Amino acid sequence: LQIAYFMHKMNRNYIVFERNGIAGSSFVKFPRHRYLISANKRFTGSKNIEFNWRHDWNSLISHNESLVMTRYSELYFPHADDLVRYFNDYANELKLKIQYNTRITRLSSIQDPTGSDRKIFEFRDANGNTYHCNVSVIGTGNAAANIPEEAFGMEHTVGYENVSVDPENFKGRNVLILGTGNSAFEIAKVISPTTNYIHITGRSELRQSWSTHYVGDVRGVNRQHLDGSQLKSLDGITYADFNQFAIVKDKNQKLRLHKKDPTTNQILGPVEENSPFRREYDYIIRCLGFKHDDSIYDETTYPARGEGKLKKFPKIKPNFESVNVPNMYYVGAMAHSLDFRKSSGGFIHGFRYSAIVAHHMMEWKYHGVRWPSKTLSANGVLFHLIERINQASALYQMFSILTDVILLDDNNKHIYLEDVPIAAIPNLETLIGFPLSQRMLVMSFEYGKGFAGPRTDTLGPDRVNAEWNIAHKCNFIHPKIYYYDHPLTELNPDRSLPEPTKVHHVVEDFLTEWDSMSDHIIPLKKYLQTVMNQDLTHYYQFSCFKAFLQFKSVPHSCMNEQILQKPRYR
Repeated sequence: LQIAYFMHKMNRNYIVFERNGIAGSSFVKFPRHRYLISANKRFTGSKNIEFNWRHDWNSLISHNESLVMTRYSELYFPHADDLVRYFNDYANELKLKIQYNTRITRLSSIQDPTGSDRKIFEFRDANGNTYHCNVSVIGTGNAAANIPEEAFGMEHTVGYENVSVDPENFKGRNVLILGTGNSAFEIAKVISPTTNYIHITGRSELRQSWSTHYVGDVRGVNRQHLDGSQLKSLDGITYADFNQFAIVKDKNQKLRLHKKDPTTNQILGPVEENSPFRREYDYIIRCLGFKHDDSIYDETTYPARGEGKLKKFPKIKPNFESVNVPNMYYVGAMAHSLDFRKSSGGFIHGFRYSAIVAHHMMEWKYHGVRWPSKTLSANGVLFHLIERINQASALYQMFSILTDVILLDDNNKHIYLEDVPIAAIPNLETLIGFPLSQRMLVMSFEYGKGFAGPRTDTLGPDRVNAEWNIAHKCNFIHPKIYYYDHPLTELNPDRSLPEPTKVHHVVEDFLTEWDSMSDHIIPLKKYLQTVMNQDLTHYYQFSCFKAFLQFKSVPHSCMNEQILQKPRYR
């Protein structure tokens, strides 16, 4: 929906295929307990919509400022049905070109039948209809349940995608949940009032969002099971590699875990007497996440996959294009490989901005439309930076991934580019149409080094640093402005920014309002004066006139009609 809006706005020739009869149909079923865990912050004290998007995690972007999710639910965590209603109003009000009830069964890359040498895409639907296009954009999300192929006895489990959420079905039952993510804790929370006990297990260490700052990790709203576990109320959580176990159904139709040789898959017998899994279970529920459904591709379009923890995603370039299939792009949750466990690109409040980035890059590649930009004086850069620091939602939500890039110019005509991915900077001209300058500034929002991790204490008494002169020790999210005195042609191996020539931290603020003259603005101004080698002070007319008479050079503000009028007193 989001990238369709921008294509529609630019009057591009596009069509969206939707397999069901409504937009956002996956939210008819998911999440299973029907309540979102994305914030619906209706009131912020501000009327600035760009600022409000910093705290609105469900809305899509459009020119219609009233078309936002905050008008559809009064709940902080809305019901999923309200999100479906919002998505369909968004699609209908904006008149997006969506063809519903069209299930694509095959996507191929074929020779253009018109006779040219280029390749085009052919979509085939369940009714045998075919559609041809030059560019394909896949935004189907990760829709296939992740069922480990190496695990033994998974046929005895029930998946998150199908499990009942009626607590009465688990009355007096013993339950084991596989997985340590939000879906596992969501199900545990729903069924816990009626179960005997619930055990949660997974091979990965529990990651809690308030420690990692990653919204995909276990959220506070789902932590009820942790209370029961830590306060010894029968429920528990443990870690295990399921390659070493087999799920076996006994003669009483109870489920038990047996030891298994991970090499030969031979079942070795019951677990040890002191094992946390020595009791029988009535239900074993899979909550192991989802992966990309690749059933629509043939051999001409089958995408390369990521490696390690990214194998559930198609492997894509910084411009969202498949690494092995030209002109095939991925948006939405499937593009999260570019910022997995780093930022918010797997969720609405993140991928709405990724969609904008992908759109701008395609506009440049296929239509020659360069990335939106502003040409500013040095003083203009200062004022615009202050505005962006206090309002920009993309930088705030996609922290450490999206940046503002300022290409510095010796003639005081600096080019300001907003919301540019770090990964795109070395190939700026190829991807967005602007060549790298000899000197540049890059501004991003970041957490302090070492202030994110599964075991990080983010609530300790020493977590806050509010002194501007030691702002580099900040822990919480804050603006960071890098200066490079050379073209930035390479990034670090993890696609982060390399060591800059100079760097400035704008000190963290409890209210996330960076408007203090002494703590925020003046230190930033002095930093810019240093790296830009310009006096950014505004002068009165008589001061500029005196400078013209006495010196060979004068401040830029005297040359750019930014002279202050002498105040008149009565």
